[in-house]
Amino acid sequence: MAQYISNLKHIFSNQRGLKMTQKNKTEKTYLKDYKQPNFWLPQTHLDVTIGDSFTEVVTTVEVESNKSNPSDTLVLDGVNIEVVKIALDGTELSSNQYNITEDTSEGGKVVGKLSIPSVPEKFTLAITGRIKPQENFSNEGLYKAGEAFLTQCEAEGFRRISYFLDRPDVMSEYRVSITGDKSTYPYLLSNGNKVSEKDNGNGTHTIEWHDPSLKPSYLFALVAGKFNVIEDSYTTMSGRNVDLQIFADEDVEDSEMTHAMESLIESMKFDETRFDREYDLDLYMIVATSQFNMGAMENKGLNIFNTTVVLGSSKTATDDRLQRISDVIYHEYAHNWSGNLVTCRDWFQLSIKEGLTVFRDGQFNADHTSHAVKRIEDVKFLRSAQFAEDAGSDAHPIRPHFFTTINNFYTVTVYEKGAEIIYMLYSMLGKEGFKQALNLYFSRHKGQAVTEDEFITAMEDSSGLNLSQFRHWYDQGGTPLVKVTTSYDADSKKFTLNLEQSVRQLDGYPEPKPFHMPIAVGLLDSNGNNMLEKDASDVYCDGTAILNFTEAQQTFTFEGIEEQPVLSFLRNFSAPVKVELTQTDADLLHLMKYDNDPYNKWEACNRLVTKELKRLIAEDEKGNNLVADKALIDILKDVLEDTSLDNDMKRLMLSLPTESTLHGLYDVVPVNNIYAARKAFKQQMATALENNLLTVYKQLENVDSADARGLKNLCLGYLTSIDGLKYIDLANTQYTNAQNFTDECGAFACVVYGEDTSWKKNIVPNFLKKWSNNTDVMNTWFSTQASQDRDDLIPVVQNLMTHKAFDNKNPNKIRSVIGAFMGQHVHFHKEDGSGYAFLADEILRLDGFNPQVASRFMAPFAQAKKYSQQRQQLMKAEVERINNHPGLSKDVAEKAGKVLEMLK
Repeated sequence: MAQYISNLKHIFSNQRGLKMTQKNKTEKTYLKDYKQPNFWLPQTHLDVTIGDSFTEVVTTVEVESNKSNPSDTLVLDGVNIEVVKIALDGTELSSNQYNITEDTSEGGKVVGKLSIPSVPEKFTLAITGRIKPQENFSNEGLYKAGEAFLTQCEAEGFRRISYFLDRPDVMSEYRVSITGDKSTYPYLLSNGNKVSEKDNGNGTHTIEWHDPSLKPSYLFALVAGKFNVIEDSYTTMSGRNVDLQIFADEDVEDSEMTHAMESLIESMKFDETRFDREYDLDLYMIVATSQFNMGAMENKGLNIFNTTVVLGSSKTATDDRLQRISDVIYHEYAHNWSGNLVTCRDWFQLSIKEGLTVFRDGQFNADHTSHAVKRIEDVKFLRSAQFAEDAGSDAHPIRPHFFTTINNFYTVTVYEKGAEIIYMLYSMLGKEGFKQALNLYFSRHKGQAVTEDEFITAMEDSSGLNLSQFRHWYDQGGTPLVKVTTSYDADSKKFTLNLEQSVRQLDGYPEPKPFHMPIAVGLLDSNGNNMLEKDASDVYCDGTAILNFTEAQQTFTFEGIEEQPVLSFLRNFSAPVKVELTQTDADLLHLMKYDNDPYNKWEACNRLVTKELKRLIAEDEKGNNLVADKALIDILKDVLEDTSLDNDMKRLMLSLPTESTLHGLYDVVPVNNIYAARKAFKQQMATALENNLLTVYKQLENVDSADARGLKNLCLGYLTSIDGLKYIDLANTQYTNAQNFTDECGAFACVVYGEDTSWKKNIVPNFLKKWSNNTDVMNTWFSTQASQDRDDLIPVVQNLMTHKAFDNKNPNKIRSVIGAFMGQHVHFHKEDGSGYAFLADEILRLDGFNPQVASRFMAPFAQAKKYSQQRQQLMKAEVERINNHPGLSKDVAEKAGKVLEMLK
């Protein structure tokens, strides 16, 4: 890496018109300062020649002055680009006719500004530049991944390919010519439709592509390499034929791509039937790579996917991952409309494409699996991840008002909370009403770069609703708290519901105003019947009333209530809020038994278990023995044996709250006590229900369905936790006889997490030998070992990172080890600070070549305020060390600065 920086300095020192500068890494960009670009680029032609030592890019653009914001100076962005020649209307510019200034303050990155003064209102600009993708380890722009070249341009990666107006509101029609060695790069791919292919007679060939749709530069894609390809086709609802291709490394078997192809075809069908969206090109391509920072990228007509969310079969991927592959395939396909044909005006509006598309892929999942299960799993993830983000230094609204680098705002707030906001709109408009509003939005704004306000306006215009107050969800951050109190007057037969909402004010943001919350409630009588005469809707079960909660404090009265009801509050999790509501154990048991809202049935069970865990945590803090409540264990036994519940609901109700979720319940997190209490409850529950768990396990042992495997492996996890030894042989037998990867992976984890070292010594090398050639399966091998519960976990992790199968520059491998370790809270948060020091070392190492991944690993430090003073000081010391590191990226500097500001 040091040599790479040295070479860059040599290249740029020879450029004409060059000035070196250093930019303030904490300088913020504000939404309020948005202005349209000075120029538009309606036509772009790229001529890319891939060479052995460098790639030459000739960018020819038609430039037109923006009469709404005119300027006579064109300013373009570039990173790590050697400019060879610039021509304006065919005439080469001399060195005194343009100027390049460059910022070298971030190690390994030369950020350039190319200025051309005194330009005409309309002209053609051609820039010849050279880049070195072989030396680009950021996974942004054009880079080498194995033996192939590929791109990642969102959010600001195109400027690593060419100097350009690299912003989402500059939309252009692209023509791309790619030249490369024919034997080394037989496939030369880009967006749109293939126009021509030519053999150049010198061992190279050239392929030209044309994308007729206007698109911003972040949706540009280029891929060059050798691949194994599977092909299929789809006939759209208007009768057009679309060719489908999926590309993967040459050694990937067709069977590993089949599920993805089936999912793509189902996605195209679903988007037509559910959302009236038809694909517009003649070709749809997906390329799989393991060298990718994100999950997948929706580049128009040429999606680039992380292998973990595109490759897999029942032999190599768990049921959960196969469903995840289907969901992500649809997510990226759905972006063709919600993101590509209608894109975001600026990066502050990111959720207009991501939140909307996460909602859409949630509907895809729910329609193909279970709406109830999908809803509960979404809430579990939101509470553990997004609520935590809202509570830390990274808290921000769905539409932030400012940022230092947009790379740091690809967050669970923008994505998952953004989807929850869309879900609220969906519940308010209804399935058909929302579809009509979405159709209006797409037809009104096709080919445009828009704002979230324009999306909400389309919802209003279509539905007739006034959503002015609802817009606060986009501009106010934090997780709202809803306090609930109730009263019942038997004489007047009135039930009163008092609600109070509040949310913390974020630094740099105005004082928050009340949100518009649709609060879904039901009332159950003593026999479990719904007391409210309300028909079921597309979103809610029967007996559900929707309360429009719009004030800081508000009272709702229900009349004609014949007896004291049991309140079913926030049915289907109708708003992304925390709830403070006191209910008796008897009330919660009543909801568990009778509530016809699946979410609240699960939530009642979850609240009972959480209450018991908090009691045990308090007992552990006092130094008392931990004895789980037998009555609650008996209740969970009834859940396990309840024939009215399906396997998925049983699995969800019997799964304990994660340590991450429990951390979120405390102002000062008792790390060790949470770990001890949860472990004790799990072991005591498993011991008490041993025979019941074993019976269910045996009943499901040979049932070939995802829901059966899910519950069976949960039972196995409980059984092997009893003493870490007793049922390890059962796990090993399952591992040996497994007919699918779900069972193999579940058993492997049980053995690795168990106490029997002899079984572990056998199974770990066995798994390695079997799967050493499958890089995605090997991620499981790494992550399972990195998430063990053992005192010497840091040395174990460090040893894994020296294994020959580990690639210390591959994001998937890095996440599989470091990410898994971070999830083991009691070991990561060791009171000697060793976990923090290890993570800080890795962040600094990663920041030297991949700031995006490095920045994401700052997340635990953003929660520092929630931990003890001792842990806060240890984290602060490591963040200060990171912040003071020479050449630190803007990505990590922004995160570090926020943490230090929080800890003042």
